[in-house]
Amino acid sequence: MAAVLLCGFLGSGKTTLLNRILAESHDVPTAVLVNDFGDVSIDARLIVDVRADTIVLDNGCICCSVRGDLLGALERLLEAPAEERVERVLIEASGIADPRSVLSTFVALDKASAVALDGVVAVVDASELAELNMNDLSLARDQLDQSDLVVINKLDLATPEQLARCREEVRRFAPRAAVFETSRAEVPLSLVMGLSEHPRQAAARAPDHGQEFESIHVQLSQPLRLDRVKALCLDLPVGVYRAKGVLSLQELPESQVILQVVGRRARVDRGPGWGTTEPSSDIVLIGRRGSFDAQALRERFAQCGEPSEPRGLLETFGSWWRRAAKT
Repeated sequence: MAAVLLCGFLGSGKTTLLNRILAESHDVPTAVLVNDFGDVSIDARLIVDVRADTIVLDNGCICCSVRGDLLGALERLLEAPAEERVERVLIEASGIADPRSVLSTFVALDKASAVALDGVVAVVDASELAELNMNDLSLARDQLDQSDLVVINKLDLATPEQLARCREEVRRFAPRAAVFETSRAEVPLSLVMGLSEHPRQAAARAPDHGQEFESIHVQLSQPLRLDRVKALCLDLPVGVYRAKGVLSLQELPESQVILQVVGRRARVDRGPGWGTTEPSSDIVLIGRRGSFDAQALRERFAQCGEPSEPRGLLETFGSWWRRAAKT
């Protein structure tokens, strides 16, 4: 189960974004964990069932109240009957919570590889961030520090000076995060929740996200070197928000390797064997149209497959190998 943590200081527009996510159509079973149902507005026409702390919607989504027990809520999702299990989960952090306290929940779960964190999304109010008092600003900076994708919201309410100060705060405290600017929390679901299909299906479909966004598909037949893929994923153009794919690696020739990138957070997991499928790498990247050179990106990925001297597995993989080697 893939998880995304959504954080943002009080008034940033996080709840508006949550409402948008709950109203969207979801093509894979999705859970949204919230602190309090009273904070979200769920369209009554979408509700098909109410079960204690869970509201079931007809768009492939369920909304669950955490009530202070995130670990318990996640465990209940994992232990649900097969027909009721979800494949991805969005977790709302309290507006006054340090996301590090929430992220600690994944330590115990990660030991069993039950829940994989895709990334942390932080929402900030462009008109208010730089106006916060020092205590509140310190908390907002902690949220930025842990983020992989920053949504600078309420552009329509910010003065040029306020927006400039907000951008400076984001550059200073989230220097490696991807940044998306918007008003009224209008963020494409694919940027927050990721590409929902199996990576190879997503690559084949390469969905269009309208004039504002661009999806590019990279397909390579030669096996890639993981250390080069890692370096590239940590140095993607700032206009690239997400990437997902299936990799054929020199170091693991028998297995598919699943790649997930959110902002500057990259993760690989060893997938199934290739079987009768011809090994190849299929990668989809989503970014703001015109903010990066698609052909240059394809060439950079192709360079990840250039011949190299053999290296030991532990030297090549490092911490990535320890995650990818889990079965």
